[in-house]
Amino acid sequence: MSPKTRWVRVRGALAKIPLIGHLFECAWADYFESLVEYSNSLLWSTMPFWLGAVILFVQEQNGAKTFLDTFTGTFRNGELLVFTIGTVTPITYMTWFEDPKRRFPHRLAIGTFAVFLIVLCASFFALQKGKVPTKSDYIYYTSLAFAAVAISLRYIAIVYNKTKYPHTSEQDLTRPSSDYTDDFERATQSTVAAQTVGRQVTDFHDAFADALATPNDARRD
Repeated sequence: MSPKTRWVRVRGALAKIPLIGHLFECAWADYFESLVEYSNSLLWSTMPFWLGAVILFVQEQNGAKTFLDTFTGTFRNGELLVFTIGTVTPITYMTWFEDPKRRFPHRLAIGTFAVFLIVLCASFFALQKGKVPTKSDYIYYTSLAFAAVAISLRYIAIVYNKTKYPHTSEQDLTRPSSDYTDDFERATQSTVAAQTVGRQVTDFHDAFADALATPNDARRD
């Protein structure tokens, strides 16, 4: 068995792993494009945390605190639970609304896991804001884990969503117009050639008729 054949079999077995199996069938371009796309979204969605930390850090009343203290203080009260809900909610749309062109990979597993995260985060946030005695440290560290899982799951969903559609390059976009131009030129050239041949035949017939008519005209004179 060649190494290529062995890798194909291994990749086929890994592709059956729930949630992450399809990652082994994706191209590097899918990873990179998804990373660029989600990095921009992640930067703005986390702005209340890092920008709030900067504003709090420069205030004189927080002079004794480090930047890490002000940063973690922006999501100490369950804010990451809300962030997690907002991060995974678009995944439910990607997985529940089936595309007739191509099926979303692992849609049942990813959609179920996303809903599970939403329910857990909403429950923890309600408990924390409802003045119910809770283990605040446990909820805080759990919210950190949930946020990390949500970011990873959202990135995976973006990668999967890109693999549903074929890669389109600039050449693919311009090919129809190029094909039309080539076909038009070929049709025009064939038409011009046919007209030229026809004109040549007509000119030959006229010249031959004139040649026959000239001796007869000469004899009449």
